[in-house]
Amino acid sequence: MPKSLRFSPNSASTETSDSLARIGAPAVPHVMALLGADDPTVRMQGANILAQIGPDAEAAVPALVARLRDPNPKVQKAAAHALGQIGPAAADAVPALLRDGLAIMTGVFWDLGEDRPTTPAAQ
Repeated sequence: MPKSLRFSPNSASTETSDSLARIGAPAVPHVMALLGADDPTVRMQGANILAQIGPDAEAAVPALVARLRDPNPKVQKAAAHALGQIGPAAADAVPALLRDGLAIMTGVFWDLGEDRPTTPAAQ
């Protein structure tokens, strides 16, 4: 990764994230590298940048699917959000979202201020 694109929790500023998102598709391989960082804050930031890039981040779908099983739930939610922002190009992620998604999506609903999803047993 070019030195100018290296991230650490201290340099993961909104300005840097916005700049990478504005670059769009050419930045995707470099942003994908953030998903493999040791620091969960950096992994989450990488997923958030890919969400900002949206459909042009299609190449990141497999890496984001892998992050659905990240040990950090915030990274999981960021990955699920990014897949949603990528849109139809992330259709291959649907089986993984269904397999891993209940806990993730519950957190996403709460983050969005939606009503908590209910199951038939809870009704």
